Parts: sequence; C-alpha cells; structure tokens
Amino acid sequence: MTQGQMESIRILEARLEKQGEEIEKQKRIIEELRGEVSEWRNRYEAVKEKCEREIKELKKVIEQMDNIVKEKEELKRQIGEKDLEIKRIKEEKNLAEKSLTMEVERLRGEVKAREEENGKLKDRIALLEEKIVELREEKERTERWLLSIEKLIEDDINYRPYFILKNMKSCKIGDLAKAMGMSEGQVRVILSRLKRRQVVTIEGDEAKIKL
Repeated sequence: MTQGQMESIRILEARLEKQGEEIEKQKRIIEELRGEVSEWRNRYEAVKEKCEREIKELKKVIEQMDNIVKEKEELKRQIGEKDLEIKRIKEEKNLAEKSLTMEVERLRGEVKAREEENGKLKDRIALLEEKIVELREEKERTERWLLSIEKLIEDDINYRPYFILKNMKSCKIGDLAKAMGMSEGQVRVILSRLKRRQVVTIEGDEAKIKL
C-alpha cells in the first residue's frame, strides 16, 4: 500500500469517526424533537379538549342569558299597567342587560383567545414536524455517504471485522480470526483500533458491531 493510499485511508477513518459522532448526535436530536412534538401534541389535545368544554358551557350560559332577557320582556308586557313597577323593572332590566352584554363579550373574548392559542400550537407542531422531516432526510444522506465509504474500504483487511460483524452483529474473536485467516492476536489489534473509533465493542472473547 502506498503512502498516498494510507493517508487516504486515515482521512476516511477520521471522516467515518466524525460521521459516526454526527449520526449519534442527529439521532439524539431526532429523539428530543420527537419528545417535544409528542409533548406539544399532548398539550394541544388537552387545551383543545378544555376549550371545547368551555365553549360548550359558554354557549349554555349565553342561551340561559337569552332566556332571562326574554322572560324579563314578558314580565314587562304583563305589568305594563303599573307605571311605577314598569319603571323599576326597566331599570333592573337595563342593568341586567348591560351586565349580561359585558359578560357575553368577555366570554366571547375568552373563546377567541382560546382559538388563537390553538392556532399557535398547531403552527408549532407543524414546524416541529417539518424539522423532523429535514433531520430524517439528513440522516438518509449521511447513511448513503457511509455506504459509499464502506465500498471504498471493504477490501481493507483493517476493516474486514467490521463487515463481518455488520452481518452477524456479534462473533467470537477466535471465529473472526479463522474467517480472516489471521492469528487471534492480529485480529485483536485490528479490533482495538475499531473500538477506539467506536465502531465495535469488545466483551471478553466476543466482538459486537456498535453502529
């Protein structure tokens, strides 16, 4: 192997190690965003359910208020012959209507505020879902890049354990040595380098793929 080839392999190894770290980082970000999306979705559903209950109750209150106004109008018609009583009822009616109107407006304002809050939550969820899509696309691009790197190094003896373990997930070091036609000591040296690059793990006499 020429010096240039060895240098290229070292560069590829460094890139592979960096990409491995980046993949782990992207995985953690995706999991965090998934948790955040789930949390926001749960909050949205809770707020939505609460708003729907409140809107239902508010509608009942408005309906009750309308019925009260109608009853007072009927009462005014029935006692129209009594001027003093009519005056008193009118005053009470005006005060009640003003209070009821203010209360209705306040309740309508609350409904509007709740609806705006729901809209903001929906927008937030949409943004988070777009971010997840972007991260998934980035992950796919990274995986494709890794596959291209693997094709470049698949014939390198120093990476032969990686390709064997990639298919088997785990294997005895002695069996790896037999498969590679090398001594167990030589295989352990290669595995140690791969372990430092966080590609494999070694547990006693067994090696496992890490990626």
